[in-house]
Amino acid sequence: MATDSLFQLPDDLFPRHYDLHLSPDPEFTRLTGEVTIDVEIHRSTIEFVLNAKDLRISKAVARYEGVDFPLSVRLLPSEERVILSGTRLFEQGKRAQLSLEFAREVDDLLAGFYRCRGQDLSGEFFPMATTQFEATDARRAFPCFDEPRMKATFSLSVTVPPGYTAVSNMPEESREGDGEGGTRIVFSRTPRMSTYLLHLSIGRWDRISTVASGVEIAVYTPPGRGRDGEFALEVARRLLPWYNDYFGTPYPLPKLDLLAIPDFAAGAMENWGAMTFRETALLSPHEGASARNLQRVAVVVAHEMAHQWFGDLVTMAWWDDLWLNEGFASWMEVKAVDALFPEWGMWELFQSEDRNEALEMDALAETHPIEVPVGDPGEINEIFDAISYTKGGSLLRMLETALGAEPFRKSLAEYFVRHAYGNATTADLWRSLSNPSFAPYGGLGRVMTAWTTTPGYPWVSVAREGKGLSVTQHPFRIRQSDRESLERAPDSPLWPLFLSVSVGGGPAVRHLLAERSLAIDLPEPKSGWVNINAGQTGYFRVLYSPKLRTEILEAMERGALTVLDRLALENDMYAFFRSGIVSVGDYLDLAEKFGQECSYAVWADLLANVLEIDGIWAGDASHGDFRKWAISLIRPAFARSGWMPGKGEPHQERLLRSALLGALVRLGDPETLAACIPRFESYRQKPADLPADLRLGVFSGAVATGSPEIFQAVMDLAGIQPDQEEKNRLLHALSFTPDPALLDRALAATLTPLVRIQDAVGVVGALARNPMGRRRTFDFVTQNWEIFYGRYESGGFALNRLIRGISDPFRSEEERSMVEDFFSRHPVPAARRAVAQALETIRANGEIYRANREALSGWLKRKDATR
Repeated sequence: MATDSLFQLPDDLFPRHYDLHLSPDPEFTRLTGEVTIDVEIHRSTIEFVLNAKDLRISKAVARYEGVDFPLSVRLLPSEERVILSGTRLFEQGKRAQLSLEFAREVDDLLAGFYRCRGQDLSGEFFPMATTQFEATDARRAFPCFDEPRMKATFSLSVTVPPGYTAVSNMPEESREGDGEGGTRIVFSRTPRMSTYLLHLSIGRWDRISTVASGVEIAVYTPPGRGRDGEFALEVARRLLPWYNDYFGTPYPLPKLDLLAIPDFAAGAMENWGAMTFRETALLSPHEGASARNLQRVAVVVAHEMAHQWFGDLVTMAWWDDLWLNEGFASWMEVKAVDALFPEWGMWELFQSEDRNEALEMDALAETHPIEVPVGDPGEINEIFDAISYTKGGSLLRMLETALGAEPFRKSLAEYFVRHAYGNATTADLWRSLSNPSFAPYGGLGRVMTAWTTTPGYPWVSVAREGKGLSVTQHPFRIRQSDRESLERAPDSPLWPLFLSVSVGGGPAVRHLLAERSLAIDLPEPKSGWVNINAGQTGYFRVLYSPKLRTEILEAMERGALTVLDRLALENDMYAFFRSGIVSVGDYLDLAEKFGQECSYAVWADLLANVLEIDGIWAGDASHGDFRKWAISLIRPAFARSGWMPGKGEPHQERLLRSALLGALVRLGDPETLAACIPRFESYRQKPADLPADLRLGVFSGAVATGSPEIFQAVMDLAGIQPDQEEKNRLLHALSFTPDPALLDRALAATLTPLVRIQDAVGVVGALARNPMGRRRTFDFVTQNWEIFYGRYESGGFALNRLIRGISDPFRSEEERSMVEDFFSRHPVPAARRAVAQALETIRANGEIYRANREALSGWLKRKDATR
């Protein structure tokens, strides 16, 4: 647990049960409530310290030994606490019941108890209310002990306006009223759980349901869209028995609800028994859903259901162990969806779309360890990122491979039995997973603690030496100067590396590299190409000697490399280019060898890297030539895919067509842009004729032609589109216009009801990726900073992505100084690390550009001369 701070509660008291009643007004602009908290007194005291934020507490009473004692109320807004003081001593070992009456104004800022706008199929809007309490926002709704270790049971009731219903963690137990004064709904008592998992939603929905393993599972959709929840319901129905079997502990609640929330900051939330989702993460059109949509829904449902065990049943003791929640769920979402849809190739997609993102962030000097001390709410919200989620999941995959799948599963089952309805730490997990094979290295805990407490990761150089291999690890950083200084440092970090060494594609032999270097004997040293991370479960990068790399490329040409190995080869080489270890020509020479690649997972990463170079080089004299080269690489692959999907086409082929089209549009390929216009016009007449997988690319390509009429048509369609996924496609397409005046209109729209608060960050980021919109977007956001910061100041993904989105595309020192100056004058306590990461990224962009500017120009000229 983190060291005590002003933001952590003293140990004087411990809550056991809450009786909570909430009563919003009919328009959800004001909330009143009463709560009685049964507390144990662990240390004699005259005052009770709880969490409260933006609440007005009108009455406070302590019932103690059968007598009511009035309490004075002192709010400490900067500490998000309230102190309730009595006139007598409340003695250790006894209990008291704290009764409080409170009220607050309800806002629409997506935290605590907040107001949102529902919409039916006719386009009619209606007010709703919902809660989002993670990490520290239960205190915005009612006074409480708002820390994960302070688990209690909850009896919740609510008075809802006429025409509304309510959903909470537990089933409805009773209701009274149903008249003009509203309805009082009482929910069953919850199991023992943390405050951040309590949930209440009040709204209007369609509801569809099924039963699995004796548990009723229901999906709540916007009115008229019940069928769009069928895929999510089927995923949940299949997953529940699978999870019960895997974890060895059955899901303990009587029901499991999945609710579509129209305005929602996160992708989803694991409230125990009442999981909430963005509409785009839960709903799939019952006909013609895109591959991307189906994958996202399945993965997010699997993630939140995994949390019903990892996080809800067993909860981290404090937020510095957030990865126990999010790392586990990120690993399990892939494992579970892979079990349901093995044909999707989920581990390939995980490496391409998730693990590589974590490796990129973790290469910054401004990364953080998985276990990171946090105290105040801003620090807590900062660590909801790719390190806690995807690096955590990657390390669990690494460890599962090292221990074996079944021993790993059995150890987790014991972990749940030991800590059910309680809290756990990372050390508790290592004790559960302890294995004799790690004894020579000081035990599993010591090996894994090096990974969870040391920021970053290594790169490994490999060369033939005698009859075997010489393997050496080095700390990796994206900036060459950071990397070299870290390697020279006397305390240069070391990681215990799980190596899986395969020769010629044969069975892998496992080694643990616990020191700087290791000599590995090969049984048949000349029998074939070498891979020291077979299966790509190790969390490190590999640079093979030129001779070994040539052998690997020859094997790739023969079709001997797996998708995961091809992906790692390409992604590692790009990272080595970004870090100054290899030249831009080395990377582009390798990229050309993937022209005949057929895997989406490989292409997705290759395209992302090519487009990143395109963005960094925007405005350079060689930018146009680079685009011509990139188009020549990508266009043949898109031609092989064709515009129209075949019947029963595999999942990754559908994703590949969409990715290739999007890249050609981003690169401004004239042939592709011209082909998008008639397809867009056809869509306007009959939307069903354009496959959902192609819509973002077609919309974007049509807008990229610069036509004001098409831009207006896309904006008009977005204004009347009730489906949030389709609306987001249309809104993101606006960012492709080359017209500065139209870019300004798109930016202005992000502050209007056309763009929901939760979606504005994504649209702003898309506009910043347009070279024409880069500076305009930064200026627009900073000029309207009071509005943007007011929306997202609590932190988390939205604020981090806003800051990185408007800053990361820059490359000059002048632009870096501009960003640094703005955030020095407008500090963001909940996103300090995001600002530092953005500044580091800008500097890295500039350094790689200046170091390779002439080299890229020369490489392109040589390529042009050989055509």
